[in-house]
Order: sequence, then C-alpha cells, then structure tokens
Amino acid sequence: MFWHSKLNKHLSMLAVPVLLLMAHGSMQADPATVASLVSVTGPNYLYDFAITNNTSMDPYGELVSVDFSLPAGSSPGAVTAPAGNGEVSDPSGNFVEFSSNNVSGFAVGVTVDGFQFTSPLKFASLPFTANYLNHAETMLTTFNATTSPLTPASVPEPGTLGLLAGASVLLFSRIRSLRAR
Repeated sequence: MFWHSKLNKHLSMLAVPVLLLMAHGSMQADPATVASLVSVTGPNYLYDFAITNNTSMDPYGELVSVDFSLPAGSSPGAVTAPAGNGEVSDPSGNFVEFSSNNVSGFAVGVTVDGFQFTSPLKFASLPFTANYLNHAETMLTTFNATTSPLTPASVPEPGTLGLLAGASVLLFSRIRSLRAR
C-alpha cells in the first residue's frame, strides 16, 4: 500500500509540467497546420497532406490556399485534391498549390485531408505558405512554415508487435499483482 501511494504522489507531480506544456502548445497554435504522410508507390513517393485552419476571423481573414515550395526541377506528377477542392502545379515543378472548395476558404478549426502529389524525389520536409484573404478580399500571405520531417509510413514487423504485446502483458500483470497486495 505504501508503494502505491508513493507512486501516485510521483505521478501527480509529473502531471503538472505535462499540463503546463500542453497548455503552452495550445496557446501558441500556428494559424495553419499541415500534417504530412509519405508512402512509397512503385518508383515514386506519394505525399499526402491534411490542412487545418487554426485561425479565427481576425486578424488573418480566410485561409484560401496553401502553397508548397519544391526544389527547382522537382516536377511533381499526379497532383490531386479532395472532391471540390482545387490543385495547381507549376509546369517548371517549383510549387504545388492546394485551394479550398469555396469562396469563404477552409472552415476555421476544420481539417481537410487528401491533398496529394507524387514525386520521384524524397523530401525531408517541405516549406509552405498559407494564403489568406482579408475582409476586403485582398490576398494577404500571412504565414510561412515547414511541414514536419517527411518519412515513409512504416508498418511494424510481426516480431515487433509480438514483443510489444508480451511487454504489455507483463506490465499489466505486474500492476495487477501490486494492487492485490
């Protein structure tokens, strides 16, 4: 019983810094976030993006498009967007633009997934620019960032899954035996 109360005390002490870090991160959210996933399709890499508009109406206005800057000569192939959304790629291969499906832009707080392009090149990360319209419908570019490092999606091997399952069972049985005391 003494060990259990000591563990609770340490866990509660750990909770305070974790909650502070979570609150700090939520207070400083970027106006637009782009989540990325890369998979290998034959000789090419498939880049799949989810765009989230984290702003309110002010001061940015409406998020209408996100442009990805590509290294010169990247020549992306098969640029696609979810139904109703737009996509454009530069013929020289220097950028890909994805736009929202309506005049009022990406809805605030909503994530739209399925913006994709293929490339024979593997990118470590991609810079992007979130383009906004102000209330006078004049384009303002207000936010530049870079996607998180792009790594091909991987599936754990069966041996790794077995190891994780075994460790979970041992941990669960240990906790259960401590509670029984």
